[in-house]
Amino acid sequence: MARRGLGSDPTSRPKKLIPTSAEEAQGADQGKRAESASEHGSVDAKVRTTVYLPESLAEYARDAVVALEGPPVRLSLSALVEAGVRAELERLEAEHNDGKPFEHRGTRQPKAGRRVSG
Repeated sequence: MARRGLGSDPTSRPKKLIPTSAEEAQGADQGKRAESASEHGSVDAKVRTTVYLPESLAEYARDAVVALEGPPVRLSLSALVEAGVRAELERLEAEHNDGKPFEHRGTRQPKAGRRVSG
């Protein structure tokens, strides 16, 4: 079975995830922040996180950001990645968790390192 979802094809373009105007980008961000604030009692602070991506996907994302960083879209790499992660989490909730949010992990942390298939 082919892998579906974020990063499965670095040449695919998730057009519906890219805001078409500065107002749309700002509105989407404010809507998600308000939703998160109501769920967690405060507005989410931004945190820095490190992930590893295939080089071709990272380069393609940078190409898109450079092409769309000016008006009217004003896309940033952070906004692109955030939109992609949110969309993939929604898909995973729908496909694997009856459409419900995943439970908080408590003190457990994701396992580090490469996944070994077997």
